[in-house]
Amino acid sequence: MKKKNSRSKWIKLAIVATVFIIYFFSTYMIVPGCVDNMDDIYDVTTKAIRTGRTKIRFTTSDDPDYLDYEEILMAAMEKDMYSAGEFYEYAYYYTENSDGDYRVKLKLNKPSLFRRYFAKKRVKQIAKKYGMLGSDYEKVKAVHDYIVLYNEYRYVSGGAYKAICKGTSACNGYGLAFYEIMTELGIPCTIEVGDNHMWNSVKIDGEWYNIDCTWDDPGDGTVHYDYFLKSDQDFPGHDYGSATAKKSMEITGKSAEEYYRMIPNHKITRIIYLLVVIAIGFGIIYVLAVVLPKRKAREKLRQQELLEKTMRQNRELLMLDNQMESGIDKN
Repeated sequence: MKKKNSRSKWIKLAIVATVFIIYFFSTYMIVPGCVDNMDDIYDVTTKAIRTGRTKIRFTTSDDPDYLDYEEILMAAMEKDMYSAGEFYEYAYYYTENSDGDYRVKLKLNKPSLFRRYFAKKRVKQIAKKYGMLGSDYEKVKAVHDYIVLYNEYRYVSGGAYKAICKGTSACNGYGLAFYEIMTELGIPCTIEVGDNHMWNSVKIDGEWYNIDCTWDDPGDGTVHYDYFLKSDQDFPGHDYGSATAKKSMEITGKSAEEYYRMIPNHKITRIIYLLVVIAIGFGIIYVLAVVLPKRKAREKLRQQELLEKTMRQNRELLMLDNQMESGIDKN
């Protein structure tokens, strides 16, 4: 018995150790050698995000205060938006080695699978509706108008999920949502960043244009077009990024309200989803708390009745045997 308990203890320890090892290697990324090139740091961070790692450790000879971590994350998001998630938050710590190098620990806080799933589902829903429109220009205008009308600007809120599922976001939500829907529609689009602000560039009929959904949202339920498909010259207040826009485009097409009405009300859809989830949850609780205990009680009662029946039959057989033996003795 003692040997069996000892074996069971070692099996449990082995299971715990295996779980810890799997957790460690699925969470941490330790980069060997010294990483000094910013492109290499971009690649390391992007790889960590794509593989679901949230803690990265690397050594660099440069003072980490000069490493632009916002640019690192933006580079990762441009390479693979949904691998980078909604909008990664991050923190980093570093210590200096005796040889003058710095050991850096970068921690990424990724959005939940729930947010990523519903944001992606919403992107596909919007892209499917607007994909039926004729020209790329009309698709771009429809997405621009929808994001502006659906959103209420909130400085502390961000991410595509907030922008297209909850309707409250900062500039990064407007920009990321626009980027994701354009990508789903197959229209070339970039994310641009400067002076703590995010906007987009989009390519229509071979020409690049600047577009800023955030600054076209006056916050009163209307849509402005002061920053819609503009050239660099007609796009004040922005540091120009990867695309060069040489001309602006005239505004045509349907009204913003017409485009907005093409998309089902996501708030109602979300309430329906929530009610379905709650109903499923109550159903599971009911099954676990009521149905299974009742079934178990019925099974226990059935077994007890079966046992009593068997015992009764055995007693009857025993009495019959005794009677037969008594008859034989009398004779």
